[in-house]
Amino acid sequence: TEPWLGGKSPKSLSFSVFSSSQFRADFTSNRVNKDQKLQITGATVGLGQRLKWPDDFFQLSTSISFQQFKLNNFPVSTFNFSNGTSNNLALGINFGRNNTRINPVFPTGGSDFNLGFKFTLPYSSFNKKDYTNATQEEKLRWLEYYKAAFKAKWYSSLAGSADHQFVLMSNVEFGFLGAYNHTIGDSPFERFYVGGDGLASGQFDGRETVGLRGYPNSSLSTSFGGTVYNKFSFELRYPLTLKPSASIYGLTFLEGGNSYDGFINYNPFELKRSYGFGIRIFMPAFGLLGIDFGNGLDNIPGTNIKSGWQTHFIIGQQF
Repeated sequence: TEPWLGGKSPKSLSFSVFSSSQFRADFTSNRVNKDQKLQITGATVGLGQRLKWPDDFFQLSTSISFQQFKLNNFPVSTFNFSNGTSNNLALGINFGRNNTRINPVFPTGGSDFNLGFKFTLPYSSFNKKDYTNATQEEKLRWLEYYKAAFKAKWYSSLAGSADHQFVLMSNVEFGFLGAYNHTIGDSPFERFYVGGDGLASGQFDGRETVGLRGYPNSSLSTSFGGTVYNKFSFELRYPLTLKPSASIYGLTFLEGGNSYDGFINYNPFELKRSYGFGIRIFMPAFGLLGIDFGNGLDNIPGTNIKSGWQTHFIIGQQF
């Protein structure tokens, strides 16, 4: 990553390349079976910059990413073939504004907005192929989709002195994954998985995990993920200490959210609700760590059992 491209303004240029292999386990011999392999190769180039308009708090970042998935006798639950190749070439655009103040670990005012888009080319519109009777491997040879996500946070000081004041953090999130060709259908990649601590993002299928405390990880989505999600959160925070060597604050929260399979099933009022409390500790050597205890008030989908109290360990800023 080059944070000052050109040396005159804070423009960042980043580049990454990766390759990984996964093998199925052979439980009869307690070894990996190298005849069942998933090979993933990819690269990403990104450019980020601050904007002067509408004001100095706006930022714009763009990226181009490519991933190739080669399956050799490697069954995956999210799509119905175990031999073949899928390619994911996508353009990402993120537009945001951040004027939070004063302490980045414990903001007491301002807001943070982000609007992101990610999309591929509509390949099926170019090749004029009839996908009515196509195999799943043919449909997913070149992934095609468009994806949008909006996230916003507001910080409001309520009461207390400068170093010991209650702060209300309000959070709204919405995401959508769409398809160009309904014969091909929605992509099994890049889907939303709601519930839990939100720490499992970046798996090989590009899934986006959305934390919702009080429920087990990804329990509010099907095993195939959702194409639409929304989430609302309120967090009341109070600082115990804000020293440079260590910052600690406690919190209580109310939140609700859900995932849905398409807009036809979308209901913004059908939320899985929870409440709870937690603590955050920030140390420069380790970053932000924390633990939350959340009580899920609604049933886990597919069961008649309320989620109840769940414990979530937090690494980094998740909520």
